[in-house]
Amino acid sequence: MELSSSDKERIQHQYDALAKKTLVGEAKSHRRTLAKRAAREVPFSDLSESELAQLFTTDEYESDYFRFQVSGFDVLVKNELLAEALNALPERKRDIILLSYFLDMSDAEIG
Repeated sequence: MELSSSDKERIQHQYDALAKKTLVGEAKSHRRTLAKRAAREVPFSDLSESELAQLFTTDEYESDYFRFQVSGFDVLVKNELLAEALNALPERKRDIILLSYFLDMSDAEIG
């Protein structure tokens, strides 16, 4: 059965109306989704320093530290200036400082 040209035109208009309704509905849905997302999201520039610090981690490698051997213990020092200052000290004083400050030993334990 062949459709007349007016029937074809009517079907085309019905399809166009349905397509427009669908697109309008999708656009509204998309705008609602974007509004909900914008209400929940916070730009990085609005975060405080402490909040930003929770969002990342840094890898630490043994090669990042300066190693000192004292009384059978390995003491790792990350600060380069501190490591240079400790290296400049005589061994006995350096050992006392390392045992006291880095290994939390008391004077009696060090002695």
